[in-house]
Amino acid sequence: MKVVITTDRCCVKKNRAQARFFYGPARASGQAGLGPARILCRVSCTLSAVKVDSALSLVFIVFIFVYQQKLTGRIMAGMNAIQDKRARILASGTAVMLRKGYNGTGVQEITQGAGVPKGSFYHYFESKEDFAIQALHYYYTPRIERFADALNASQLSPRERILRCYRDLVGYFANQEQPSHQCFIGSLCHEMAEESQPIGYAASAILQRSNQVLADCLSEAQAAGEIAADQDPAALAGFVSAAWEGALLRMKADRQIGPLRIFIQQLERLLQP
Repeated sequence: MKVVITTDRCCVKKNRAQARFFYGPARASGQAGLGPARILCRVSCTLSAVKVDSALSLVFIVFIFVYQQKLTGRIMAGMNAIQDKRARILASGTAVMLRKGYNGTGVQEITQGAGVPKGSFYHYFESKEDFAIQALHYYYTPRIERFADALNASQLSPRERILRCYRDLVGYFANQEQPSHQCFIGSLCHEMAEESQPIGYAASAILQRSNQVLADCLSEAQAAGEIAADQDPAALAGFVSAAWEGALLRMKADRQIGPLRIFIQQLERLLQP
């Protein structure tokens, strides 16, 4: 049984894109070295480069598949380790910034909390400003997703979804011995929105996403006749969101949930046909 394998450079170059998928750019680039991966890299990545009978073709395919799976497993393990370290730095740094603010937080404190060397910080983030932007998305993306899930609960009417969502939030604070709230986006904007345009843009984009989720539900409520037809859902969403943030601020200052209860009462009156 004769096997003809081409090692022509044109063949390698033609199939280099496929070779990179299996072996990475270094081994697919034609550098020196004749290990198993290098030899296989020189073999055309299509079966036209291997003139064999069907049985040997199957063996060749299985070999390629197994090698690909092992390499993919190593790549995924490496990527997971990278993402895990980045997530640990984000979690640690966000917690510190919530307590101490942007200016009170140092890179050393962030990395110590994450259990990584200080140099690792700059492997994942260009600067503390870049970290703050990514921390905003890290902190608020899951919160916006939960907000969207609550307002998409089809078993309730749109108006009731909104009211229940805010009532649940009031209940959460009511169960605290001393109601408190740390507004990451608020404190970060207070410190840095004027000094750092990128942070201001990131904060604005997050607020817009949150408002859009509420505006979409208000549009449904309007279509169902639950709020006035002349209301602008987008403007109403912005007003409700701003009122809620103001109520949270008063709650923190007063150390009691009275402002949140007033918010709910006024929201019930506002969301009327």
